[in-house]
Amino acid sequence: MIRTMQYWAAMWWCGLASCSPGAGTTSQDARLREITQATGLSPGTFTSSMDLPAEMGSPPGNIALLTNGSVLASGRRQSPSWFILNPNPLGITGPNGFAGYANGTWTQVASANLGRVDNPSFILRDGRYWEAGGERVSDNIPGDRNQAEIYDPVHDQWTRVSNDNYMMRDSPATLLSDGNTILAGPGLYDYSIWLYNVSADRWTPSSHGPPDGQSNEGGSLLLPDGRVFAGHHRFSLYQPDDDSWVPTSPTIPPTNAFATDGEIGAFLLLPSGNVLVLGGNNHNGIYSPASDQWLTGRDGVPGMVADTPGGLGHGDVVAAVEPNGRVLAIASDGETGTASTTILEYCPNEDVWLTVPSPDGFGNPASGTTRMLALPVPGAGSGVGQIMMTNSGKAWFYTPSDDALPSDDWRPSLATAWVAFGQYHATGTQLNGLTTGADLGDDARMATNYPIAWVDNINDPNHRAYFARASNVDQMAPRPSTSGVFSFDMPPLGSAGIGGGTWRVHVAANGLESSNTVNLTVTSDRGWGFVPLLQF
Repeated sequence: MIRTMQYWAAMWWCGLASCSPGAGTTSQDARLREITQATGLSPGTFTSSMDLPAEMGSPPGNIALLTNGSVLASGRRQSPSWFILNPNPLGITGPNGFAGYANGTWTQVASANLGRVDNPSFILRDGRYWEAGGERVSDNIPGDRNQAEIYDPVHDQWTRVSNDNYMMRDSPATLLSDGNTILAGPGLYDYSIWLYNVSADRWTPSSHGPPDGQSNEGGSLLLPDGRVFAGHHRFSLYQPDDDSWVPTSPTIPPTNAFATDGEIGAFLLLPSGNVLVLGGNNHNGIYSPASDQWLTGRDGVPGMVADTPGGLGHGDVVAAVEPNGRVLAIASDGETGTASTTILEYCPNEDVWLTVPSPDGFGNPASGTTRMLALPVPGAGSGVGQIMMTNSGKAWFYTPSDDALPSDDWRPSLATAWVAFGQYHATGTQLNGLTTGADLGDDARMATNYPIAWVDNINDPNHRAYFARASNVDQMAPRPSTSGVFSFDMPPLGSAGIGGGTWRVHVAANGLESSNTVNLTVTSDRGWGFVPLLQF
């Protein structure tokens, strides 16, 4: 894309004092809108919203997309209370967008043994939810910040598992591609690196300490080939095969390009396989793991892509990869992690930033309290999902712009579905998608790189669909063109008057629906564990 003179004029004007960092001043907002208008591109829009339950106390400290399509959310900050949002079974696609989640129902579920916030957490390959550490914990006992536990949504039960052997707090962490090993660290005090084996419930120290340039305020990200990209003021690649670290090619400048001693922003995997690093300062970079190079954007600054406009940064605030490949991001006033009210959208293809009108009720958020989650939208004609954003006692649902449509080869694809011994299975390609969802630097993981399935019966005149809880995902890396398999649950065949026969199986990952469906013939009622979804 060739930038217009109006764009460059707007960027120049936004460098003046009137567009310096601030809590979303009127003059700053006006300049940011000018930049957006000059690009000729349109951002997405917040199309629906809902109130969070009063019992939550809002905003939730942790949110996750369970593999049955429901949303798991904690109570306010480090509260031990937890809630589940089930989509409304009568949600339909209408002129204002998909309303299945916005019209859903919140239910309080079992409380955790310990409440925590700003901590690592992951959906495991069997559909359970693991969390540990915490910069703040509900009992305010510092020594308890090494505790870990797992939530089983099928039995609504929290179980304590082995404590980590260092003070995890809000350390960077990554669920590796095997879906069974968590790489965590460096810790706050001893800067050690640890590996947690989920099935063995065992922590072991890494044979190599953290490489130079790591920080407990840094980030980490699973790459398609199974390596882990990590760092803060310098960056390295972790290689699981031999438990070793290799430095990436240096940034320009070679240190502190995107943060100094303060907070850094989100690390996000783009559909291209490249990594977007949002800086705690206003500088941003895209790293290519394939070429081991930092890319140069359209501004021509070596190793840098477009700066965040207005002197804003992304220190300790959330961002998410949209299903169409753009990035929705909260802006901060710098590396301190003080969030602004400014919401931006980055367009990787054009290397430009757009400003997004804030939704009603979105006030001035405290540092790091906004969360995002990529959601599927079954029944949407484009197969493109939404981004859920929580804060200020509300949840908003962001619909990506039609300006940028996902490439068909980004989508997962199904090959077969069958039943054996009462368990349903499906195979396909790219079942983990090509991105990893949402991220908040070192403080929160909202990854969605796993299959979300739903089914509908071709003989149902009401065209009802049901989420089908996925489990036994064979691996967790977002690998392009890679075959995979997972298991799923079917609804009881007598539910809602639906019998056996032919069912269509659908799948999505990171909010992007599969390019096809597969048929499954069922002759006996062996189903369980369904969540009524919607009509469309």
